[in-house]
Amino acid sequence: MMSAELVAGDELEGEGHRYRYTSGGGNEIHYEVKNDLVRAVEMLDGRSVLQSVRLVTVEGDGYPVEAIYRNRVEFRELKITRTSITPADSFDPSIWDPRE
Repeated sequence: MMSAELVAGDELEGEGHRYRYTSGGGNEIHYEVKNDLVRAVEMLDGRSVLQSVRLVTVEGDGYPVEAIYRNRVEFRELKITRTSITPADSFDPSIWDPRE
C-alpha cells in the first residue's frame, strides 16, 4: 500500500486550494480542490508532471461533464465526455459481502 504525507497547501485563485503530498516512491501528488470537490490530480517527479487527471464540471451539476487523463511520459491522453445521465437503482449491499 502506498502511503502519502501532506507537505504543503496553497491557496489558488477563485477560492481553490492545492494540497501537495509526497508518496512512498519519492514522487509528489498534487490535488486541486474547489468548493469541496477535487478538480485535478497531478503526479510529479521533481518539477515534471508525469500524469494528470482533470475534471470539468458545470455549476450546479454534481457530476463531471468531462474527465481528461494525461500520461506525459508516454504521450497518451484519454478524454471521457458525459452526454447524459440515466438514473438507476443501486445494487443490494448484500452482493458485496461473500458471506451472505
